[in-house]
Amino acid sequence: MKTKILLGITLLGIGACNEILGMDELAPFPPARGGNGGVGGQLGVGGAAGGEPASCGDNAKNGDETDVDCGGSCSPCEDSKSCELYTDCKSGFCDGSACTPCSAHAHCQSGHFCDLFSQNGGSCAQKYMMGVACNSDDQCSSGYCADSVCCDTECAETCAACTKVKTGGQDGTCAPVTKGLDPDVECTDQGPSSCGAKGSGCSGVAGLCEVYDESTECAPQTCKSATELAAPSFCDGKGTCASSTPVTCSPYACNQVAAKCYSSCSKDSHCDDGNVCGCIAATCGSADNTPNPPSCSGLPDSCGPNSSSNCCLSSLVPCGSFYRSYDGVTYLGTNNPATVSDFRLDLYEVTVGRFRKFVNAGGGTQSTPPVVGAGAHPKIAQSGWGLNWYQNLPVDTAALKASLACDGAFHTWTDNPGANETRPIGCVDYYVAFAFCIWDGGRLPTEAEWNYAAAGGDEQREYPWGSGVDLSFASYGCTGDGFGGCTLADILSVGTKSPKGMADGVTVTSQATCMSGHWIGTPPGTLIHATIVRI
Repeated sequence: MKTKILLGITLLGIGACNEILGMDELAPFPPARGGNGGVGGQLGVGGAAGGEPASCGDNAKNGDETDVDCGGSCSPCEDSKSCELYTDCKSGFCDGSACTPCSAHAHCQSGHFCDLFSQNGGSCAQKYMMGVACNSDDQCSSGYCADSVCCDTECAETCAACTKVKTGGQDGTCAPVTKGLDPDVECTDQGPSSCGAKGSGCSGVAGLCEVYDESTECAPQTCKSATELAAPSFCDGKGTCASSTPVTCSPYACNQVAAKCYSSCSKDSHCDDGNVCGCIAATCGSADNTPNPPSCSGLPDSCGPNSSSNCCLSSLVPCGSFYRSYDGVTYLGTNNPATVSDFRLDLYEVTVGRFRKFVNAGGGTQSTPPVVGAGAHPKIAQSGWGLNWYQNLPVDTAALKASLACDGAFHTWTDNPGANETRPIGCVDYYVAFAFCIWDGGRLPTEAEWNYAAAGGDEQREYPWGSGVDLSFASYGCTGDGFGGCTLADILSVGTKSPKGMADGVTVTSQATCMSGHWIGTPPGTLIHATIVRI
């Protein structure tokens, strides 16, 4: 059934109705003569609405006819007939003085288009209303032909259409495609990694296909770098893969094959940069670590060869086996094998400045002893602070300070801060050293531990740096200041000499030639210089 829309117009007070038909019925719609016309024409009032004059059928050109029985007040002329205005022509185009088929939309008046496919071929036709079938934008009064009908908008978005069969709405009105439909195959499956269209049709919202929801994994767990792991990423339900925030695997590396952090190690490559693998504990630890124990809190970085290192810098001593007291040169006995677990050792001896923090905190006296059992080796039972050991500590701080001046002109302690703050503390006995280490978050090394570190582990070195006495690595025999005779100046600031130590990045303190300290007598005796094991 053909639909007819009646358009009411008034011409000089006279009402007339003209039909706007479907595309197959539309014919040229020329206005009446007179007034301003289009190509070569004037718009005005003609007689067409009131019937043709009798002269239009007398086979002669008369009246206002432009050719025999056509044009003017008569019916429009066929092509090639004479004309004055476009209204004189059935094609709607008067090319100068002859009716001519139109070949471009510009040949037609406003509100019309050149219909090259009409029965007459090349005729100007009135533009179609919304919902009428079309094949180009120029055919539509709205200027938009979408889904082969004249549409109210361009309707170019994904999942938008202008026909009832696609939207459930009205032909000619742009609306979202019905949810779940995909009549134009716009929503093909893009795959979970895209988080985009999942191939199930449109979403019911113009511009949007149904996309993968928030439960969809769009990227697997992966190593973002050698030391960072990113958890699986999931779609955000809006078409985007929401990246997860990488987390550090430190002190371990990220296993690139398994895409997860190592949780134990069997070689250093399982650890991140700056860490090494402990062979017994199978855990990673920093070869050089800068803790912030009480003794270094607030102190400047003033230790080491350049006086710029943190004085509490420590290194991991990887576990291993060696022969105690064996140096490969003088002592060749292999009767005392030992296996040492991983432990962390301060690189530098305890400085006067660090020990002053302990003294000022009231430590090292009978009234402030460590807790019984503190400072124990984790694998040696009952190796911590003893029940009655507090009796071996100085009575009070004044007594402690006095004990630190035990070595005549060579003690480094001063009651007030001075030039000795980076020199190693001396005149400390076993119990005071034990108490200091506990207060500072560590413990004294066992004899096996300091022997192992000083020997370079299983390298069994004669000295920490290798074979033979080397003054570039050690200060001994009153040679520290480079002059003869023994003075306080021969006791150099800790780490002044170029450090060198055992393999795997462990550095041996440069001032002391033994790791637990230089004792006078058998402990508990007097400790001249000491370093700490970090728990």
